[in-house]
Amino acid sequence: MGRKDSRSEAASSHRHRCRRGRPGGCTLAGLATLAWLVLLAGAGQANPLDAFGLGARAIGLGGAFTGLADDFSASYYNPAGLAQGDELRLELGYLYSNPQLRFNGRDANVDLVKGFQGGVILPGEVLGLHFGASIGLFILDDRITRVRSLPQRQPRFVLFDNRTQRIFVNASLAIEPIEHLFVGGGLTFLANTGGQLDITGYANLINGLDSPLQASVEVDIQSTRYPSFGLLFRPSDRWSVGLAYRDEFYLALDLGTLVRGQIMLDVNPDRPIVLIEEAFFLMRSINATLYSPRQIVLGGSYDFGWLLVAADLGLYLWSGFPPPASQLTLDLDLGTLDFAVAQPDAIVDPGFSDLLIPRVGVEVPVHQGDHLGLVGRAGYFFEASPAPEQSGSTNYADSDKHGLSMGVGLSLERVTEVFPKPILLDLSFLYIRMVERRMLKEDPADLVGDYRIDGDFFNFSLLLGVLL
Repeated sequence: MGRKDSRSEAASSHRHRCRRGRPGGCTLAGLATLAWLVLLAGAGQANPLDAFGLGARAIGLGGAFTGLADDFSASYYNPAGLAQGDELRLELGYLYSNPQLRFNGRDANVDLVKGFQGGVILPGEVLGLHFGASIGLFILDDRITRVRSLPQRQPRFVLFDNRTQRIFVNASLAIEPIEHLFVGGGLTFLANTGGQLDITGYANLINGLDSPLQASVEVDIQSTRYPSFGLLFRPSDRWSVGLAYRDEFYLALDLGTLVRGQIMLDVNPDRPIVLIEEAFFLMRSINATLYSPRQIVLGGSYDFGWLLVAADLGLYLWSGFPPPASQLTLDLDLGTLDFAVAQPDAIVDPGFSDLLIPRVGVEVPVHQGDHLGLVGRAGYFFEASPAPEQSGSTNYADSDKHGLSMGVGLSLERVTEVFPKPILLDLSFLYIRMVERRMLKEDPADLVGDYRIDGDFFNFSLLLGVLL
């Protein structure tokens, strides 16, 4: 059997629930629901929470979940894991993150990250193949997303400015083509936005109030897709190996302002003098924001019975990071008048580096009774900073980070006849320490000057799951 035969419902509810051939499997109804899930995901603007993780169990394990993924967060960590179970699974919870990041010892006022997380996993079987389809989501409770462009000279914690202020909605599908091997993939959508403000008319140099102008606005929204894929090999109940791929993406904003018309000198209102017959001014701003790098993660797990150990090693290709500042171009034409507009400073390549991020997590059974199961979890990860020294004109502040997590998982089994299968409750706490880093400027006349950064993150996650 490719999926795990659980030693008990309660114990397996926090491991891999893998029982094939149970009554109530989905066929045509499952396919119809899957089609609805995919259409729903296509309407969302989305991305995963790379900074803090997704799902209480995965966060409690330090994010080492590529070889274990079996709940709704598998749509992010490894979509192949969705095909492991046989139960319809509903999950809903909350995530709260309080960043306390500092410039020269003073709070940088980085926004909280808080919102609802959860999803649904729908199992089924068609043409002899077992499958699992899911929707996974994280929705901020105070906004849909935030896009903000700052000058490259302005100091900011670049990986925690806009990166965490957005929703995550993903539709994924996994199958078991051969015994013990699971294959899955998913799609997430972003909206690229372009727009232009067009102003026409004439400008009166003497009386600015007597300058009739007409304005029109054109906005173009186009969807951008980015995929994720996963493989999971589980030859026995004890160990598994997983591989996940997540493509890079960013939100592009292309905004322009075009002013066209005559410039007039209204000395005599009845016979104004036309100074410039056809003048125009064009300002265009292109900004790449909400960036997430291409990721390749290898992970595995081994269950000793009294201890479950999981480990991940991820390659994050931050070298593709586009400048997180607005690239502004100006063009002014005043006809016969010889007048040039000064161009803004050129945008500097951030020069970010690729990273290897190791993660490890453990899970220990604490109690296993007829109706109550309890497990404890702990995890650790180290994330080096992809940002180089900020000695020049940029101030993309970031530093190395150590993450330490812990959590508990409760499983209530056969509590009532309404819910004969386990009801799951997972809680986790994650502390991230951003180590102190000093930025020394090459130019002694730099307007920002030398500075130091450090910080702490306090993250809490709660998740309630029901198996049906």
